[in-house]
Amino acid sequence: MIYPWLSGVLEELTDRQRRDRLPHAMLFAGQGGLGKLQLAKALVHQLLCVNMNSCGDCKMCRLLAVGSHPDFKLIEPGEDSRQIKIEQIRKLTDWVNQTAQMGAQKIAILNPAHAMNRNSANALLKAMEEPPANTHLILVSDDPARLLATIRSRAQIVQVSVPQRSVAIEWLRQQDESITDWDLLLRLADGSPLYAIEKSDEAFLVRRKQISAAWCDLLNGNVDVVTLVDSLSKVDPEEVLVLGMTMFADVARHGLNAGDDTIQNSDLVTQIMEIAEHMDSSQALAAVSRIQTDYRLLRGSQNPNKTLLLEHLMVDCLNLDSTSFGL
Repeated sequence: MIYPWLSGVLEELTDRQRRDRLPHAMLFAGQGGLGKLQLAKALVHQLLCVNMNSCGDCKMCRLLAVGSHPDFKLIEPGEDSRQIKIEQIRKLTDWVNQTAQMGAQKIAILNPAHAMNRNSANALLKAMEEPPANTHLILVSDDPARLLATIRSRAQIVQVSVPQRSVAIEWLRQQDESITDWDLLLRLADGSPLYAIEKSDEAFLVRRKQISAAWCDLLNGNVDVVTLVDSLSKVDPEEVLVLGMTMFADVARHGLNAGDDTIQNSDLVTQIMEIAEHMDSSQALAAVSRIQTDYRLLRGSQNPNKTLLLEHLMVDCLNLDSTSFGL
């Protein structure tokens, strides 16, 4: 089953294939938690199914179900790496240039495409420049800006948008009727239903309280940076940064009198007001900018020392000067 907010996109792509107008290379772009990989796999099933409808019964569908269809490849980072390496792309290029074994089409998914380093991205360009007929490359990315411009220019962008709030809430309630705060969880997930599901875990809400308290303790001077970072050693640094970014953004909204209904972390109003006592809107926006820098670094391929990164970040947030960040 395809997620309800993706069905229209899938129908459009399938129709384009029927009219022989499906591009050789596509970039499925959009924020995380929307099901772009599932959409890509659903399209693969539609294209390779004998009946063109993901019947589940034909030989092609059965091969896809057990992951052994010779005309489909899924390229992802290995278990020991955050990168799609050049060796993987070279094997993909060799496979692309071979004749399809089961039918007329061959399809490969690269997920996430932005996990390619520069060498592997350059190697992929060769496969994109002179594509064999009836071969499709589907690149999936939450952060397409990290892809080489030459790759983006050779792929047709399929934008996957955040669903209407009513559609997302209805679907979430169908997943678990016992949860009463889906509206808050969806807000915290920036409208991405799948991320809202992840955030419904009680452990996430406990970590959320711990992280928000840590940011308040930092600005109140209740604890030194080294001790504070050590207390967060079992928490994913990305969670620390994301909550910090959204809380400081809420502080800026409060300072600009944007209205309480614009505050994303509506369950942390007390903490946001506490932080607002220590900084104005300009400083809060500077904090957001500073945290975004480290967030991009964490999500990149350089694998920085996470403890040192958090320590340096929090020292900087204690000594904010908005002019330092071009604000």
